[in-house]
Amino acid sequence: MPRIQMLSPVVINQIAAGEVIERPASAVKELVENSLDAGASQIRVELEEGGCQLLLVEDDGHGIEPEDLELALTSHATSKIRDAEDLCQVASMGFRGEALASIASVARVKLISRTAEGEGFCLEADGGKLGERRPAAGRPGTRIEVRELFFNLPARRKFLKSTAAEMRAVTRCLQQLSLARPDVRFELYHAGKEVLITPAVRSAAQRIADIFGGKLASTLIPIASERKGLRLTGLVAPAAQGKGTSSYQFFFLNRRPVRDKTVVAAVKEAYSGLLVGRRYPVVFLYLEMDPQEVDINVHPCKTEVRFVTPSRVFALFRGAVRDAVLESSEAPVLQQGHSAAPPPSTPAPAPAPRPTWPREASAAPVVDESLPLFAAATRAQPDQAAEEPVAPRPGRYLQVFETFLVEEGPQGLRIHDQHALHEKLIYLRLKAQLQAEGLSRQGLLIPEVVEVSPADVALAEEFRAVLAEAGFEVDAFSERSLAVRSVPALGLRAKRSAESLFSAALDYLRDLRPGQKRLAEKVLDGVLASVACKAAVKAGDKLEDAEIQTLLQKAAETDYVQTCPHGRPTVLDFPKSDLLRQFHRTL
Repeated sequence: MPRIQMLSPVVINQIAAGEVIERPASAVKELVENSLDAGASQIRVELEEGGCQLLLVEDDGHGIEPEDLELALTSHATSKIRDAEDLCQVASMGFRGEALASIASVARVKLISRTAEGEGFCLEADGGKLGERRPAAGRPGTRIEVRELFFNLPARRKFLKSTAAEMRAVTRCLQQLSLARPDVRFELYHAGKEVLITPAVRSAAQRIADIFGGKLASTLIPIASERKGLRLTGLVAPAAQGKGTSSYQFFFLNRRPVRDKTVVAAVKEAYSGLLVGRRYPVVFLYLEMDPQEVDINVHPCKTEVRFVTPSRVFALFRGAVRDAVLESSEAPVLQQGHSAAPPPSTPAPAPAPRPTWPREASAAPVVDESLPLFAAATRAQPDQAAEEPVAPRPGRYLQVFETFLVEEGPQGLRIHDQHALHEKLIYLRLKAQLQAEGLSRQGLLIPEVVEVSPADVALAEEFRAVLAEAGFEVDAFSERSLAVRSVPALGLRAKRSAESLFSAALDYLRDLRPGQKRLAEKVLDGVLASVACKAAVKAGDKLEDAEIQTLLQKAAETDYVQTCPHGRPTVLDFPKSDLLRQFHRTL
């Protein structure tokens, strides 16, 4: 009996669907790209249950001819290429001719289309089985209804995430496409409610403001550079506006959202030495080039590309972005091997006073209540002194570069990174409080309204329980803003605002890949680490003696403070014997 046999067209399409259609967001991407290729100026997307139950895409494009409706739902049938040479110069968003057929094989699809000169017709497909074409009323353009995605593939359907998670993936997908095409109006609705509406605008800056808010858009620096047939435009943020996640990096090639290692590396190199800590640049970059110089047929979803001359692309991105960022910098940037002297017209600053060693802390330190995390220490009463052991106190110490705390000990010198140390102490306290009695909240008299993208509104809704456990009470204020009503009670300095704390938590959640398997405890742990990082003192903060003493004393009393929650070291030891050896002294 033969062991090799031809697969049926239905099974072939379902296999193709597995490569192209992973979830509702994948279907939205393919259908909206078809609408853009059809010349649509308005695209409307409606969802039910995150797109799992209903996914509708309607456009005002040029429509499909009646005799082409069956071919539109057939595999490897397309209007976008004709021969093999066309694959070397693809200018459309899609071209494979697989998306519609793949969707139709794993869902119940209703396709209604009408050209400007003709009449409307409807064609339905149920799990890949085409029905009869029939006349239908409708405006010029195309309307596609996709119901019960993966209804005939239970094994695939069970891998779909919650409604909130699927909704977030769809929203982010549509945000990317709307950034790629500012000239097109996009509308997104879920369960009849508005999620995202971006009117057609003339510039990318206006589209960025529509999605992410005017506050972010107002800080961006425009870029325009051309080199050997490559044209790069867009907007980038100053280094000081770096984010805690890479989700604010958007790249577009010939008006197509893409992700490429060459471009990511070039942007990282452009900001080298300018970003502080674990921060990522904010960029919206648009590259235009000859389609023959790039291969977009690397992946079925067409999000990865391969450049013929990646070195040219790398040089263009790195040079243009770095020049723009350096020109906008308020302070001079130190280059390796050179000293940055002030301009001749600028008077030299007065020399800073030399740091001096404080005397031994023989008395109990007076702790500043404004220091995050630590409550004011109270002096022990005479009748309590004999009963309670005296906690170890730091020896001589000083702060250098307003970043490191140098402490003298019997065995040598110990150098602490003030930010990393304080971050770990806050994190440990939050964890201990959470395990003991739950985090206490600090209610805000007036809720802090935070301007975010529609995808972030969906993100906050998806992780509402995790945020609440971390101390954040958050409600949707509008389709582009969130109202923060409480934050973790940390006794924060005034400059650590509720918005900055919540933004740190949101940055961590934003960096989680949609659909990624994650445990609630692990996600909560990451949120607490991000909050601790934001709440801690920073490199460059001038600390009072009482604050330094409290940090060093808490470090001595606490186990497991050698690294911060992100793995960076908090302390380095320099033994006295090594110092003596370096100065050729007798041991």
